[in-house]
Amino acid sequence: MILSKARSRTTTSTTSTARCRSTRLSSTGAATAANLSTAAGAFAIHAGLVDPSRVPQNGTCVVRIWQANIGKTIIAHVPITDGAVQETGDFELDGVTFPAAEIVLEFMDPSEEGEGSGSMFPTGNLVDDLEVPASGTLKRR
Repeated sequence: MILSKARSRTTTSTTSTARCRSTRLSSTGAATAANLSTAAGAFAIHAGLVDPSRVPQNGTCVVRIWQANIGKTIIAHVPITDGAVQETGDFELDGVTFPAAEIVLEFMDPSEEGEGSGSMFPTGNLVDDLEVPASGTLKRR
């Protein structure tokens, strides 16, 4: 992921990039990875891509991330201690070797209908029966 100051909120690039304008980032890529979205917000603050006047001395800095590949906004709530991104903490995540500070992500309108968007559930149903060739139908329970 490449971070740089953004000139606009949108990009047509198909490579994985992120652009920062104030506290708004724009990133594109083949997939949306929450760990990269989390890193983008924290790194943008650490690298000075977010206006320092928007970063509290202590508390939480809100960074708006534009995920161009899905056309959605992600909001990262990044903990700040003594004016810097807080990296240490006791938040644990399966698959991660050690605890760290928790960065909360909000995926805005994740299932909003419209061009290029889908529903929250691919078939539109909460639960479906699954047809498996040579095995039959797996019924929902």
